[in-house]
Amino acid sequence: MTMACLECLPAEIYLQIFVLVPDLVSLDSLLRASPVAYRVFDNHAVEITDAVLDSGYTFGHTRVLFRIIALIRSGTLPISSLWDFRHRVLKPSMVYRWRVRGCIGGLTPEKLDQNTTPAVIKSILATARHINCLALDCLAVLLARFRALQPEHLADPTAITYQPWVRCAENGFSPLWESRPNAVRFQVTDLGHPSWGEEQRVLRAFWRLQLIYDLKRAATRGQLQWSQTDLTDLEQVAAISPPDWRQFDDVKIRLYEIPFGPSSLYDASMHRIIGEEGSSVHPEIEEILSVLDYIGDAYGARFARTLAEGKQNYSVLNGPREIQRLWPLPGPCKGKEWKPIVYPSIGVNYNFRGLSIFAIPEKSAISSKRRVLSFDPYRRVGFAFWSNERMMSHGLHMAPKEYSPGHVGFAWLSILSPEEITRVKREVEGKSH
Repeated sequence: MTMACLECLPAEIYLQIFVLVPDLVSLDSLLRASPVAYRVFDNHAVEITDAVLDSGYTFGHTRVLFRIIALIRSGTLPISSLWDFRHRVLKPSMVYRWRVRGCIGGLTPEKLDQNTTPAVIKSILATARHINCLALDCLAVLLARFRALQPEHLADPTAITYQPWVRCAENGFSPLWESRPNAVRFQVTDLGHPSWGEEQRVLRAFWRLQLIYDLKRAATRGQLQWSQTDLTDLEQVAAISPPDWRQFDDVKIRLYEIPFGPSSLYDASMHRIIGEEGSSVHPEIEEILSVLDYIGDAYGARFARTLAEGKQNYSVLNGPREIQRLWPLPGPCKGKEWKPIVYPSIGVNYNFRGLSIFAIPEKSAISSKRRVLSFDPYRRVGFAFWSNERMMSHGLHMAPKEYSPGHVGFAWLSILSPEEITRVKREVEGKSH
């Protein structure tokens, strides 16, 4: 059917077509391709957009972010202060039980406000197009790096059961790279293009950063009825505050120890502000850092910094570029396929739970360790996004019945560059004295 024939269709038929549109980018493309669709959309914008958001192709967290941004751009965000924003908007995204079921008193809209104008929705669809262009490019870059990895496994899987350190009589412990156990190249399996869950993790991280940009822009336009103190604090807020992105201090990362204050939104200081116990961090922290790393590599450190600070518009980065998919649109979500995305990826989970195996064990207490291995090299090959299946396909994760932290740890060590191994060795030597 030619475009001329499409333009002859009655509005009722177009409404049926709109219902079948899978995702936000497809909706935006249809509106830009067809003047009739553009006009029909103006009369049913909220209804159509909600149907597309709920089609199963867009993850729940992103749907909420889209609708909150619509409130911000409409000037109708029902939030009275920065504390209220943290408590009602960010809190539901931080705590697992609320990430799944919603938070009493939290702002997690399940539908667009009926008074949302078509102009506002179209502006967010344009943002979605820029986000998708950048997110797909980010995924392609990270996947190419991941596929280039050549992980190794121990020739004798029983050689190490937990710690990749060999106990020595002389100085207590010797790391694997000095003991040099026999290893074999793991036969990797290419799982192909990114899955729905992997793609949604990347998209969500870009939308998290977009939220801060929109909030700050609304403040400069006088759309937030907040106190001057809150507006001043908001100006200082960043998604993640540089330069503390990657500075390690023993087992903890300084990023997650930022004192009480407005400096960062997506870190553990948020938990203290809202009264959460424990040392938990934002479940998506490494996803956001991975996006910032990608932006830094592709566009320069200045753009990564301004993006983290909520001062960078994606349209400046993406320009007039249209989406060029290198793989089919994944989805829609089936069954409980959404559930793993609520948790950190297996790579991030292993980082915070298992990378203690790369720490220096104290002679008096194995439980007291000082970490020496940064997550940086793993972030740059997409470990924050990859599914369990993709990690297992490269020997970087194991099925529960076969799982051995030491065995997996050796595989993680095997993909480090000589420069990174040298850096780790310097850290070990420096912290062991």
